Amino acid sequence: MIAFKKKNQIIFASTDDSIFLDSNLKPTKPSSYDIKISCLDSSSLIKHQIHIQNNSFLPPNIKILDWLYSKCLENGVLNIDTSYSLVYLLEDKTTEQIFHIYAYPTTELKSNQILIPDIFLPMSLENEMLQSSLFLFGKNLAFYHNGRLLHHTICQNPQSILQTLDYIQTIHSVIPHIIYTDSELNISLPITICPLNELTHNQQPIASLAFLYFSKSQTNSLPLLKPQSNFCITKSISFKMFLKIACCAILMLIYPMYEVIYSIHLKNKTKILAQKNLEVLESINTLKQNLSNQTNTKNTYPQKFQTLYEIQNSYKSRYNLIALLANEIEDKEILIEDLYLVSDIAQNSLALSIKVLSKTQKNIIDFLNDIKNLNITDHQQIFNTSISQENPSSEIVWISNVE
Repeated sequence: MIAFKKKNQIIFASTDDSIFLDSNLKPTKPSSYDIKISCLDSSSLIKHQIHIQNNSFLPPNIKILDWLYSKCLENGVLNIDTSYSLVYLLEDKTTEQIFHIYAYPTTELKSNQILIPDIFLPMSLENEMLQSSLFLFGKNLAFYHNGRLLHHTICQNPQSILQTLDYIQTIHSVIPHIIYTDSELNISLPITICPLNELTHNQQPIASLAFLYFSKSQTNSLPLLKPQSNFCITKSISFKMFLKIACCAILMLIYPMYEVIYSIHLKNKTKILAQKNLEVLESINTLKQNLSNQTNTKNTYPQKFQTLYEIQNSYKSRYNLIALLANEIEDKEILIEDLYLVSDIAQNSLALSIKVLSKTQKNIIDFLNDIKNLNITDHQQIFNTSISQENPSSEIVWISNVE
């Protein structure tokens, strides 16, 4: 929900800031505190689809945008070095759910600006106006059926509108009955052509639809592109700066303390594992010496040989881990600068620390995701330090059967 002072107003601004209209569609002069609503050309959006089977795990609604954001990063749709404002439309099907994702760089958004993709504007209309209807905003052609956005395409020429009509009839088995357009069409179409200003009954149809859309979004959760999910216009700039500085200071205090405490914990566990490893090696030497001296106790040989076999066999998981790591860095442009491994052979516990380098952060993220999927043991944990942006590197700790 957006809070604003009584003197502040919501205004419509053209994309080039040449026109400003108030809620009565009258020209107005904006102030720095006014909320500006603009209509965004949908062709400038980054679009992506994520298909999820109905029986698949999905995070709670409050986490769904973060989850979709991470999926887009994994799929290479979004750049990890750029922040984006993200919205989505959900399409439910018999066997799967389809998330239609629309992203826009937040660097292009101002703090008091809200963008509405032009193809979303018809969502503010009554459902009876969205029964097999086409909407043409510039080159963006959107098809709505039963109140839902089913298709969006870019029309480079009038002929592509006819091709879209054929496509909709073939794929959706529906024949659109009307097309609303914000400009004059010099083409003969087999459906009714209606200017948008006749639909809104004024000469500013885009602004009228934008105001209506924004008003309904306050209660119906219509998707909006804005710099942050919640902000209050009554807060001054100095307050916002103070809040940011306070948050940064708290993080700067807490995070190093956590790193120090956890590093001490790992160091102690590593020392214990190293000491136990030496004790096991000493017991192996003692056992070998006792076996060579025991000539008259044949009944004890099978049990001792079994103990030796179990100790030697416990090394397989270590060799397997090293082999899997070597396999994962192949063709990934990952360099291992340092590697340190200690283990408790008797308890089958081990700790591995590696420092990896790469040209890009994405290579290290992909490498982390791959090794986290290596289920070598039932009780394993993987930790890593933050990935530096300059000369990307990270320290990774892999532990098994260590509390």
